[in-house]
Amino acid sequence: MIKPAASGTGIIAGGVVRRFIGVTGVRNLLTKSLGSTNKVNIAYATIEALKSLVPRDQWLSAQPVKKVAKKEAK
Repeated sequence: MIKPAASGTGIIAGGVVRRFIGVTGVRNLLTKSLGSTNKVNIAYATIEALKSLVPRDQWLSAQPVKKVAKKEAK
């Protein structure tokens, strides 16, 4: 799990994640490894998380998602 942090927080992460994030230039970040403690798995998960990030200009201009009404159960 990778979350943005308040300005001045720094990088709160374990060794493997800290190395990846240090290369990206991100300065304030919170991370948590859920499940695996294997360093290789954490490295792969970090790469996948970084790939899935959306640029700031895309999420600021995104249209809100319309909620679909749930059908009542009989």
